[in-house]
Amino acid sequence: MVWCKGSWVERIAERKGLKNIVFTEKLSLENLYHLMYKTRAVIMSSVWVESFGRIPVEANKLGVPAIVSSSTGVAEVMMDGVTGYIFKSSDPGELSEKIMKLINESFDRATLIKYSSEKLNAQRQVSELIKFFERVSHNA
Repeated sequence: MVWCKGSWVERIAERKGLKNIVFTEKLSLENLYHLMYKTRAVIMSSVWVESFGRIPVEANKLGVPAIVSSSTGVAEVMMDGVTGYIFKSSDPGELSEKIMKLINESFDRATLIKYSSEKLNAQRQVSELIKFFERVSHNA
């Protein structure tokens, strides 16, 4: 778990005897992306509603699947079963099921990269936003 070294999360894991979790300090972007590239998956198990989270999207752009909570804005750009999995927020049983499902399946890096690049294309999104504002300003 990135940026959780010495946190309350690590203390809970220690109390519960969880030994297979690695906790790190804050990492440089280079080290974060290197670590992310080597992982089997990225999990964003948000407990509360979050507008968006860039880590799952960045993982997909590296060809790494993500598991995200339905309470996050990033769930809107994820494709369940293609870029990873979406689980119902506040349902730890479903999160566990999605983790096991991901462990037993393989995701194609090239497909993940292609889909995420098509879905989240910054140039196209800016162009669409400009067109929207042009339409709105002409109708005003």
